[in-house]
Amino acid sequence: MTRRLLIIMSILVISLMAGCTGGAEAPEHFLSEEEGKYSIVSVQDSISTPAFKESFTDDNIYLSQTYFSESHSDLDDLDVGGEELPVFFVFDHEEMVLKTSDEAEVVEVLKS
Repeated sequence: MTRRLLIIMSILVISLMAGCTGGAEAPEHFLSEEEGKYSIVSVQDSISTPAFKESFTDDNIYLSQTYFSESHSDLDDLDVGGEELPVFFVFDHEEMVLKTSDEAEVVEVLKS
């Protein structure tokens, strides 16, 4: 009986540990350093300026970075592989608040 209980407890602990590490935390180097402003990461397959850059130059955006390769080493912490490009990641000062391929969604977050 004790052995069975020990096995069950071990499985439970391992499952909880796997659940805790399985969550996607926002990479700290992409977070905004200013509360109330957003950091945006764009991954694109062609050189073009996202429309939100024209609308929200400094009002809501702390930093905007654009990458033209999915395999850039800075993107290792983000789930970009296999995504339809462009893909946009929006971070506040604590967490990722949006991942989308629709630029209009980025503009909506910046307006809120």
